[in-house]
Amino acid sequence: MPKNRQGNNKLGPAAEASANANLADDVDINDQHVVLNAIASLKQDLVAKIEEKAIAQSAELKIQTTQILTELQSVVEQVNKRIEVTEGRVSELEAEVSNHSDSITCMTSDVTDMKRELATLRDRCVDLEARSRRCNIRIIGVKEGREHGKHPSQFVADMLKVSLGLDKPPTLDRAHRALRRRATPDGLPPRAFIVKFHYLSEKESLLKKAIEMKSVTTPDGDQIRLLPDFTQAVSKQRAAFTEVRGLLRSCEGVRYGLQYPAILMITTSGGHEASFSDPKLAKECSWDPASLSHMFWLCPKLAPFWTGIFKPFWYMCNPAVDANPLTALFGVVPQDTRITSDQAEAVAFSTRLARRLILFSWKKAAPPSHKSWVEEVMSHLKVEQLKHTTRGPIAKYYKVWQPFLSYFENEFSNIEIT
Repeated sequence: MPKNRQGNNKLGPAAEASANANLADDVDINDQHVVLNAIASLKQDLVAKIEEKAIAQSAELKIQTTQILTELQSVVEQVNKRIEVTEGRVSELEAEVSNHSDSITCMTSDVTDMKRELATLRDRCVDLEARSRRCNIRIIGVKEGREHGKHPSQFVADMLKVSLGLDKPPTLDRAHRALRRRATPDGLPPRAFIVKFHYLSEKESLLKKAIEMKSVTTPDGDQIRLLPDFTQAVSKQRAAFTEVRGLLRSCEGVRYGLQYPAILMITTSGGHEASFSDPKLAKECSWDPASLSHMFWLCPKLAPFWTGIFKPFWYMCNPAVDANPLTALFGVVPQDTRITSDQAEAVAFSTRLARRLILFSWKKAAPPSHKSWVEEVMSHLKVEQLKHTTRGPIAKYYKVWQPFLSYFENEFSNIEIT
């Protein structure tokens, strides 16, 4: 035994160092295992806590989501209910609107019929009032108080007998002053007498005699006028022709008169007759006699029409053809204007169609328009093209009408010719 210990003591330092190293390695390994175990344990704890917290938060989120969904569902239900109510109201309103639209349509039709019937009734009332006054006249100019102490009908009958030189007093049903304020010395004219005759023929003959006398004086020295007793509406219509009648008085050889209710009849010295119900139209046409030259050229309303017609002749002819009555009335250019035969053919054809349009609209208040003339010419050019195609070369058609076609394309390209 002592020998072994001695032997071991001889090997001690190296073995001890190796043993210490092995022991240190074992300690390090053990420490690593402990650290790893601690880390693993900590990891498990962290994971457990995270999972626990995640589960708690998930449960809380589910609760909150459920609450939000419940609230949203409640709101959606309320919105749906309101939408249903609104849709119901809209449906009711649409039904009401449809009913109102039908009612308005019926009412519009009824109102139109009522307006038409009202106009008819108004015309009938005016006509009845005018017929009730057929035997009436108005005597203007008799001073106030002349009939004092006498019966108005007897006073007027005696006055008319003496003033007009009648064989006997006319038969009167009634006579009275106009129903307005009595005239005063401050300048108001005396009230007119409204006289109703028993016989229409006697009233007409008396008015005719008063017109022939031109000036009627009463036994008391009053200058009087005898006028038909028209209604207010008819009087306004007839008064609108006063200016025209004044113009006609200066026209030598022209006879004119107003027919009932307000139609101006004009007869020229040549026997041409014309009637006007529009004072403006009568005024424009009263300067010239009702002749063919006036109808086709001199009438002021035709000036813009002929100006527009002669405008394309600047494109069609060289030299240009100015506006003149010879070309407008007969389709012939003046002798001092030298154009080719093809151009003369186009001018004659165009003016002939213009006169044709005037004939078609001579009863209308407005003259034909320049656009209607262009449409008329373009529609007839199809026949002209067909004529040149069948009778000869088509080149002549384009030689005659190509300038006008160019004018048409430049000025009236938006017109559709049928």
